[in-house]
Amino acid sequence: MKLTILGLLSVTLFVGLPMATADNTLSSDNLAASDPNGQFLQLWNEIQQLKETDGEINAALYDRFFELERTVYPDRSSHEGGRSLDQGMDGCPGYVIQQPVEGPIDYVDYGQTYNLNNDCTFPQCRTGRDVIYQLVMTRQDSLQITTCGSGFDTYLCIFSGACCPAGSGPMFSNDDSPICGANSVRSAVRACFQPGQYFIVVDGFNGTAQGHYQLNIQSLAGGICGQNPPLECPPDFSQHVEGGDEGVCEFGTEISCPARYCGVIGGLGDLDVYTFTLTNCYIVTLSVWGNDTPGHSSTGHGLNPVLNLYTTACDRPIYTNDDVEGNPGDITGHDSRIVTLCLRPATYWVEVSGNETAGLYEFGLDCAPCPSVPPLDNVQRDVPGPGCLSWAIQPGATTYYVWRSVQSGPWDLVFTTAETTYCDHTGSEDVSTYMVFDNPCGNPTFDR
Repeated sequence: MKLTILGLLSVTLFVGLPMATADNTLSSDNLAASDPNGQFLQLWNEIQQLKETDGEINAALYDRFFELERTVYPDRSSHEGGRSLDQGMDGCPGYVIQQPVEGPIDYVDYGQTYNLNNDCTFPQCRTGRDVIYQLVMTRQDSLQITTCGSGFDTYLCIFSGACCPAGSGPMFSNDDSPICGANSVRSAVRACFQPGQYFIVVDGFNGTAQGHYQLNIQSLAGGICGQNPPLECPPDFSQHVEGGDEGVCEFGTEISCPARYCGVIGGLGDLDVYTFTLTNCYIVTLSVWGNDTPGHSSTGHGLNPVLNLYTTACDRPIYTNDDVEGNPGDITGHDSRIVTLCLRPATYWVEVSGNETAGLYEFGLDCAPCPSVPPLDNVQRDVPGPGCLSWAIQPGATTYYVWRSVQSGPWDLVFTTAETTYCDHTGSEDVSTYMVFDNPCGNPTFDR
């Protein structure tokens, strides 16, 4: 099961605050006109936008951000002046941390990454200089692992069983957790850890993110292990099977329409992933029944579910939902549902997680045929072969889909083009009927 934790803070845009120049710096005039809180939040927003767009976050932007943070939140970088312990290892297998024979874990370590290497790099973790620890667990425990107190933009990756293995992502990862405070760029993971070896990578978000770090590992009072009753699926549901390398566009449970599954989100950042392939155009409905909707096996067990739907591009979801907000019907409250527009034939990935919650869930996938898409009127006609047909440019269209029926036979998609002309080069003298669509879900076989 691959677990990914995303920063959960909402981003607020502040109108009228100073804007950064093209090299990620703020003009002194604008800085003088704003208060430190406003300047800090503006820089936070800019960093988040650059992360979302894979933009460059340079050292000058980071320096100004942390300078303002020390003014707005003076206790954030608690590593400064802290004791220097035997810091983590520059590379695998990492400095060993052993779980106590009895009692909770309460471990803190300090160090720096200035002269370290980027040993666990992207896509296993991130592209900054990193330091590695090996955590050995001899019994189950609920842990919180954070970089709160660090002095740079950290990224946390945790692997199970192997240290930064090639071709496999982390079991847990996080960037910018609210656990370390509002508008923080530190990282945190909360989860139930079973007996075994875990490899903790304290990484920088990018090549310029480096400096003094603080690693904190503590047992959670009350814990999150074993809070849910045994999973009992309804008779017509299948049980989601956890996989160690589970992740969007990596590994997921293969399903098809219609589908019903039940599962458990075990802790902050736990992801369950499903994948399905459409062979025709469909409107897709994805539902996750968690804590709120009455009458389900998951009702009352605490999960506030979040749904994300991805294409194989995998860079960002094409649909997302967190809370249907009490809409009438068979799903209510903070449970989640996505109803798509017409999706074309392709493979899709679904990510089920919790909004800072854990618990049981039921999941549903349903598909309905798309409404008919009419062809372009001026090319729905018979053409004696061999021959050519053409059509007018359609506003906003970038691709045209040419369907052909020979002698009133079955329809076939024979050509996809950005041009406005199609010529039949088969040499056949048979009369063909053509339909041209500017929509990939256009299909002459739809009922009209």
